[in-house]
Amino acid sequence: MDQLKERPYKVHYRAMQLGDECIPCIAIEIYKEGNEEPEWIYRHLGSKGIFNNLEAAEKAAREIKVTHQYINGELLFSLS
Repeated sequence: MDQLKERPYKVHYRAMQLGDECIPCIAIEIYKEGNEEPEWIYRHLGSKGIFNNLEAAEKAAREIKVTHQYINGELLFSLS
């Protein structure tokens, strides 16, 4: 069995606005070997609260801890 190589990733903390509500978000940028273009995973984190301005929502997003693990060769992320 081939050894799994860890793929580097970056987490970008963001906020999005829907009407008067601002929702914390993260975007995970994953770099695949041999690919110049990264793969993106987006998560809207309304479960972390709804805010009335983008700055507060982005601050809430930054409090989220992102961890990863490999299960059956697939890179999976957990948020807490």
